[in-house]
Amino acid sequence: MAENVEALRQKCLLAAEKLSESRQRYAKELDQKISESMHTLSMEHGEFSINITSDPDRMLSPIGYDSINCLVSTNPGQPLQPLRQSRIRWWAITYFIGDSSDRRRKSRKTPSLYFRCAKSM
Repeated sequence: MAENVEALRQKCLLAAEKLSESRQRYAKELDQKISESMHTLSMEHGEFSINITSDPDRMLSPIGYDSINCLVSTNPGQPLQPLRQSRIRWWAITYFIGDSSDRRRKSRKTPSLYFRCAKSM
């Protein structure tokens, strides 16, 4: 039974590694697209960044072994701060996720890659 558990753990680690690599690859592209969208919405100095940190011990969770923090700055000179602490949070959720009545969302082909920003402590 211990061998079976270890084999399953290794399978999960491989899947988590692939997920982490995908997140790393697409995070920079998503950073740029969201920042550009902020610029078109009169936030010329807006900046968005996804910070992905992998657990060095590869401790698994239901979402892999990454810790993900979404950071935003909306004003010149303002440092990036966690999205959860920003007033722009609700705007970001409604604009980038949208609702079913938003016709523009239906025609946009946005890759679905699961990013979950860390909860505040």
